[in-house]
Amino acid sequence: MSEWRAELAELTFFRLGEAYQYGVEIHEEIESSIERTPLFAHDAGVLAQVIYNARHSDHVEIGTFYGGSAILAAVVKEHFNLHGKIYCVDPLECRPKLIQDRHTEGTATTVAVMRNAEKFGVEDRIVLVPFMSYPWPIENKTFATGYIDGDHFNGMPEKDWGSLKKCVTHAIVFDDYIQGKPEVVQAVGVAAQDPGWLLVHASGSHAVLRRRE
Repeated sequence: MSEWRAELAELTFFRLGEAYQYGVEIHEEIESSIERTPLFAHDAGVLAQVIYNARHSDHVEIGTFYGGSAILAAVVKEHFNLHGKIYCVDPLECRPKLIQDRHTEGTATTVAVMRNAEKFGVEDRIVLVPFMSYPWPIENKTFATGYIDGDHFNGMPEKDWGSLKKCVTHAIVFDDYIQGKPEVVQAVGVAAQDPGWLLVHASGSHAVLRRRE
């Protein structure tokens, strides 16, 4: 790489490096080991890079399903010898009305999530918070990174953004920043206009915002 290109690369807001490659690679193993994960390989890589960039820290996600994204975050921390827990905010079977997944014909539960985490030896990293994400159920706790993949409708994407921006110190990732999820797209637009945050990456179905330094 020429010297000027190397200098330009250093100025990018969000570089995809070793952690991204690891996330892409481990995604296949996660996908083949659990009931179902909505994550695509590229998106897994982007999330892995965000987790890695935050180094030793706790991570929180809204929307856990069968645990795919939580397991990815935990495995990345294990692989790169990083400290931190993964907090999972999802009512799972504790919700008022159980929701059956039409693809697996089953229901994501706390037992299923922890069973899947055990397959990768990261059950000690996972902290389940079986509540709705609004109002925010975790008091007096901060995280370096956050992941929004909960209810994509009913005004929830913006509400989840409002909750996480108050307790996340480094970066927040939106999943399903795609056509067909207008409320997610709208929430990312709102987040990108927040003077305290900067949209640093958008590709695949992920949008990444980093707190301004």
